[in-house]
Amino acid sequence: MRLSQIVRIGFRSRHCVYCGETANTEEHFPPSSVTSWGFLLSACAECNYMASDRHPFDIKARCAHVHARLRTRYQTALAVADWTEDDLSELDERLAEDIRQWLRQKDRIERRLAWCVGQCLSSTALGSLFAASSVSSITTIYEEKLFLARLEREERQRLQSLLSSATTETTNTRLLANQASQRRKQEQAKARRE
Repeated sequence: MRLSQIVRIGFRSRHCVYCGETANTEEHFPPSSVTSWGFLLSACAECNYMASDRHPFDIKARCAHVHARLRTRYQTALAVADWTEDDLSELDERLAEDIRQWLRQKDRIERRLAWCVGQCLSSTALGSLFAASSVSSITTIYEEKLFLARLEREERQRLQSLLSSATTETTNTRLLANQASQRRKQEQAKARRE
């Protein structure tokens, strides 16, 4: 097994790690753009997209980033005034239904924003393991990344050295072949003259 192969520990849940909605994707934590080591967490597609590769080693900061993006995206729905059923009964039925729909969306977004990472992880059988291991695992991941980078750098230097010596040997071989060819030509020209 190569060191660069993907190694991720999965923490599955029915809920998105960021908002509590039904999870339908896997979140790579830290992001796969940063490292191939880490965790696979359940997430909804919207939050997974919003998480992007921001705050790669801090799950709480990633959660805060996603919540800020959700607030921005749904600011219109969150700004809807609260209506009572008595207020809605005085309106045209179509308008009242539109307002109810906005209120349902507002309620859904507020529940998503109230969700915290700990709720999701505690609902998994391995939640406490994640909490205990994430810091040490991330440190290990970072150390592994540095180790792999050093290995790649050393391998690149070794290959450059081999290439340089091979180029030198090839150049020397060509020079010797040219010198031998010139000597043969000189000897043939000398033999023709005699």
